[in-house]
Amino acid sequence: MMPDGTVDLGTLRWWIRAELPPGQMRVALGLVCLPEDAVAYTDIAEGLGINLGTVHTHMRRIRIRHPALHAAIMAERRRQLAARHALVVEERRERSLRWGRRRHAARFVRSTAHGP
Repeated sequence: MMPDGTVDLGTLRWWIRAELPPGQMRVALGLVCLPEDAVAYTDIAEGLGINLGTVHTHMRRIRIRHPALHAAIMAERRRQLAARHALVVEERRERSLRWGRRRHAARFVRSTAHGP
């Protein structure tokens, strides 16, 4: 367990394998398989060859039958999504700055150009 109360990824994977039946285990491991990239439920369904509703059903059963494990999985998921969100925000900020620079440069060219 980490100082902030979360479980490290290796321990979480072990916990998932030890506690869950095979179908739920595959879905839960799919959620936490890539530590730096959050995987969408639709991607898990496609990767495992199951319906999206089945993914949701497995997650609901984990939430009901294994609340502590579900909380740990969702804490890892929140961490992954927060990291992805931070990257997207930075990319959007840079894109906005580039757009603004082009816009202001075009305005400057129009205001100083000698047209017919």
